[in-house]
Amino acid sequence: MAADTWQAVRGAVIRFWQALQPDQADAVASELTADQREAAAADLHPSRDSEHTLAELRAQWQGRFRRLIAAHPEAAPDLRGLLSEFGPLPTAAER
Repeated sequence: MAADTWQAVRGAVIRFWQALQPDQADAVASELTADQREAAAADLHPSRDSEHTLAELRAQWQGRFRRLIAAHPEAAPDLRGLLSEFGPLPTAAER
């Protein structure tokens, strides 16, 4: 189930990027894969460092989305729809 959800989220994010900045979509896809591996490793070995890693990954992607929307403000409603479709990410305590 989690793998299916991840693939759905990953595909939606890549399509979103493809629509707005197609020249960056392949790099985004690669980074999503690398970051998912890093997040999964942090989940397997919960610690203070893993919480820091997850917080850092969240902050990096929040920044990327902020910059993307700053460059393409017309896409803000689409991003809100994407976020509402998949909901908030669970915190460590919820996992």
